Amino acid sequence: MRELFPEVEVWFAGRPTGQEQRVAQKRGFRYAPISAARFPSGISPALLLFVLRTIAAFVQACLWVRRIRPCLIVGFGGYVSFPVIAAGIMGGVPVFLQEQNVVPGKVNRLLSKWARGMFTSFEETEGMVRCAVYQTGTPTRFEGKERRDAIVCRKKLGLEPARKTIFAFGGSQGAASINRAVMEFAEIEKDNPDAQVLHLTGEREFDEYKKRYLELLHGEEAVEQYLSEPAKKVLGADDGLKVRVLPYLEEMDIGYGAADVVLCRAGAATLAELMDFGVAAVLVPYPYAAEAHQEKNAEIMERSGAALVISNGALSGKGLTSLMGELFKTADLLDRMAQKSRALRGGNATESIVEVLSQYIRG
Repeated sequence: MRELFPEVEVWFAGRPTGQEQRVAQKRGFRYAPISAARFPSGISPALLLFVLRTIAAFVQACLWVRRIRPCLIVGFGGYVSFPVIAAGIMGGVPVFLQEQNVVPGKVNRLLSKWARGMFTSFEETEGMVRCAVYQTGTPTRFEGKERRDAIVCRKKLGLEPARKTIFAFGGSQGAASINRAVMEFAEIEKDNPDAQVLHLTGEREFDEYKKRYLELLHGEEAVEQYLSEPAKKVLGADDGLKVRVLPYLEEMDIGYGAADVVLCRAGAATLAELMDFGVAAVLVPYPYAAEAHQEKNAEIMERSGAALVISNGALSGKGLTSLMGELFKTADLLDRMAQKSRALRGGNATESIVEVLSQYIRG
């Protein structure tokens, strides 16, 4: 938007504390702190506090709208967006909504009646809301980028170029069930000379799993030696399983590029990145996501042929070993899944959204 309209001033509204303010301001955006509250579960004294904080946040947002007089407001569905979008509606400002998941969240469903339109990721969302629907996909940092060469990516990560590669992660904080299953998979497959794993554990469990991999692949006596050699990237002998374990990976495009198959959660942003590059996936939906969002997202991916789904409770190292064995021995199956994933993406989400919004920018 700023490239097309350099004179436009873009504001972000969000929590008064947290990383979003730091990130927005680092990139040169103005920031409006709104003290909104998350809806509590069940009936409790917290419900009264929620009501009071929501009223206060709405007043904050109304004052901000009156002062800034924005030409349009776009809400991305978080709880902070409720008072801001509501204030925009009350102030006669054109509002749009963006929904990453198959089933819209509470805020977007409630406010869709007054919105000019909603930008969605899946065609199945149409009919669930009361406004015009634009199926644009979800914007990501990788839009417009081609998938990187697998051999180049594997070499960058210190992995073997020719081995079948599993990329496993559970989001920025990691996922305990995925970490356990991948560790069990490694215990079963430790003598497999044809496979390797890139495993992002999350910061919290990284030290534990690094130690466990060292013990498994090099023996207890080697743990202290290897821990003192941070330059040692990939664990495992040449005639057995190779593992690269990291707390996180900033350049996720390298991980996607290296992978034959990804094992991950089914959050909307992750699925959008899988579609960006066209990557086959085994999805483990987070079981506590609001309104079972991740399960419904994963169902769409599986139905389209882009992914397979394992429930969080059914995930195990033994089951993962069996499934990966089937995937790797079935000719062209992973390639077909990857093609189906890329086909779900369609065009460039950011460009499509900006094209619709541009008509509301005042000269």
